[in-house]
Amino acid sequence: MAEFSHSYVRERGDTIEWHVVDRPTGPNLCPEWVTGAYVKWSDGYGNSPDIDIRTNLDARSWPDKVFRKDGERYMAESGDGRAEVYYHSGSIAWRDVTARERIDGVWTDVSHSLLCTTAQEGFGGSHYPCRLVDDDRATLFDGTPLAGQTVTLRGPWHGLPPKGWADVAYFDTTAKWRPQRITKGHGSKSTRYHRKWHQQTFVGGLYLTEDLLIRIASTFLPHIELVRVSGPRYEPTIQPIKPEWDAPKCVILDREMQQRRAA
Repeated sequence: MAEFSHSYVRERGDTIEWHVVDRPTGPNLCPEWVTGAYVKWSDGYGNSPDIDIRTNLDARSWPDKVFRKDGERYMAESGDGRAEVYYHSGSIAWRDVTARERIDGVWTDVSHSLLCTTAQEGFGGSHYPCRLVDDDRATLFDGTPLAGQTVTLRGPWHGLPPKGWADVAYFDTTAKWRPQRITKGHGSKSTRYHRKWHQQTFVGGLYLTEDLLIRIASTFLPHIELVRVSGPRYEPTIQPIKPEWDAPKCVILDREMQQRRAA
């Protein structure tokens, strides 16, 4: 990895460092399931720019998905640069969990014995079954191994990507829930149908290796430069910068703020 070749001390005293990312060239840089990429600059906001991607499949779905538990992190890797990650600090145990199920047309509270975490509020408290890898070292309090078991995470949280990974939103062109040309039961056309793909609803929770993200950007965004940015409060991340910028967005915004104060 290249050393950080640029630095900037912001008004509040912290130092931002960055360097330009080397870009690969040539054909077949990224997998066939990636069909496009777009930069969300978040102009007018302090958010860092993000690279969103377009896919021809549900990028968080692949056969035989298994998770590895590492402390509070549950992470499944596809083997081709994708991952699904959840964070949950709750203990795992067999618990009686009540859920509403539709039985003979009537919604009924049904109690199940479930190997699960404690209930938290991430993702609105939704439940996510995660089958652990066969060699996972996680155990119950009594030492019973959890390897190969399916553990239901109750209300897990989204978190920062692990080192070497990037958090990406994706637009799945095959998703069945997307608006169709004609709204059912009406003669008018759905307005969402006419939006460009990068203006549609995206799905989050996808993590890509930084190497794959760079190859995607090199294929679909060859005119956009990438920099690796490091700050005192976060791990280094890869960010796009506009052609007219000579630094990451956080530095550009800090310069503009200081100019306004000096005026």
